Amino acid sequence: MIMKKECDLCHQPLTDYQVLFDRRIERMEYLPMGDDFQAVAMVLSCDGIACYCSTDCSAVGVQKGLQERGISKTGGSIGPLTSCAKCGGLVDMTRPHAHYLEMEVIVHKTPTQTSLTVLYDEGLADVCINCEPDGAFLAVTQQAAALA
Repeated sequence: MIMKKECDLCHQPLTDYQVLFDRRIERMEYLPMGDDFQAVAMVLSCDGIACYCSTDCSAVGVQKGLQERGISKTGGSIGPLTSCAKCGGLVDMTRPHAHYLEMEVIVHKTPTQTSLTVLYDEGLADVCINCEPDGAFLAVTQQAAALA
């Protein structure tokens, strides 16, 4: 995990409190729980898009970041089916897809490791495999095939 030293919007130094804007490549699993199910996100990879010093900066930066990617803020879904926030097509959440999220965290650093305590997280959008042109899905699929 690469930790930034300054806010991506206002460039002020970051403290232990930070707001992260991430893209995860993930797939959902649905585990039986009595008459219902428990949705579990299997995170295959995670890309840090931006890091902010406050919710004020993240409100501006996240909106800009989504707009630059042509993604509508639709809120996250646990599925198993949802609409792509870019093309409107169907996203099968049991297959790899992109999940954009915002997290308020406290960063804990020791000489040998960095960990995060998540204070709040919000799913922003889910995007289908066809709308992520940067090869992230291909890389994850190749990794999964190599492990099988």
